[in-house]
Amino acid sequence: MKKILTMAVILAMTLTFASCKKEAPAATNERGEPVAASSGNKPSAEQISYKVDGEYLVFTVSNTLRLEIDSWIGICTKGNYVFEDDADDAGITYTYFEERENETQDYVFKLGFSDIEDGDYTMVLCNTDNNGYVMASWPLVIKGGKPAADLSGFKINPMPENMPPPEEPVTPDDGKDVEDGEDDYYEDDPQTGDDDSADDGYDDDEEPDDGADDA
Repeated sequence: MKKILTMAVILAMTLTFASCKKEAPAATNERGEPVAASSGNKPSAEQISYKVDGEYLVFTVSNTLRLEIDSWIGICTKGNYVFEDDADDAGITYTYFEERENETQDYVFKLGFSDIEDGDYTMVLCNTDNNGYVMASWPLVIKGGKPAADLSGFKINPMPENMPPPEEPVTPDDGKDVEDGEDDYYEDDPQTGDDDSADDGYDDDEEPDDGADDA
């Protein structure tokens, strides 16, 4: 009898604690509206979307990602890429984002795919084409000439710790000959290409008359 009574008391206490357990509050946005729970790297309309427009894949990337002016999207052979140089070497085709009217607009990338064979590929979004890294990637399948991007595999990557330094920007020709270091700016007129054998900046038939006898 005591054993039965003890079990009844334990059962009652268990039910009491269960009824007192608090439920976790539902996730809400800044306006207090309920929102769906985050699911890791699963993309949303705030990150990336795409459509097929004729022979082009058109990706729209949120401006919250703050891309560089030379950020690019490309189709690479299937693989895992960390650095931009590796993705560049494996790239089949790529494009930069189209011109925007202001910084609040999203980034739009228009990428042709008509010449690419059927198969499994990896899409990459690189932060820059100057020793950058693959900031996002996701699978792409082309079957029967029709592309399908698998945005459920969209993954944003952190910047690697061992990033290579950016390369020096290419500067305009300063008139120095790259082989001998001598000034060759006036050997050919930069506008007309005419030879200036006098090496004085004027074509021989255009040198101004200074009053002296040129003979």
